[in-house]
Amino acid sequence: MNLRNVGKFITDLKQLHKKVFFYRSRVQENINRLQNRLAQVEEPLLKNEIIRNIKIYENLYRSLVKVEALLEVLVIKLETIGFINVTTNDILVVKEVLNSMVGDVREIPDLSVVLDDLVDRANDILDTFPESRSVLLPSVEETKKIISEAEVIAKEKLKELTTY
Repeated sequence: MNLRNVGKFITDLKQLHKKVFFYRSRVQENINRLQNRLAQVEEPLLKNEIIRNIKIYENLYRSLVKVEALLEVLVIKLETIGFINVTTNDILVVKEVLNSMVGDVREIPDLSVVLDDLVDRANDILDTFPESRSVLLPSVEETKKIISEAEVIAKEKLKELTTY
């Protein structure tokens, strides 16, 4: 196993987390801007268009919060395990969680490209593990556990952010 590759992988997960945070902030700004505009508009057709755009941004916002929480859980998990104790199964679980995020970021090319790259890099790391050939499937339970932990975090973040 190449510890440098695992370290770089974790660093890139952190950078993706920061990018998602940035995009989430920008989407929130757009929602606020549109809500302010909506309060000033009186024409019904324009109001409906603004409301439609707000809903689109709100859906994107929820997806970004979910992805942000998933990345947060993954980074914490990998850092807690530490470089020395990272196993094939850990990388497989991370890869599966990353694959589950693809649908949530497909509207944002910058994020989807980075996410695809991280999945490819997870595959590269798995190729360096000697036991990776014998492991066929990641732990479905572990993947579900990470996703459910992230969903709880995402719901909490959404509650916090919508109270402002």
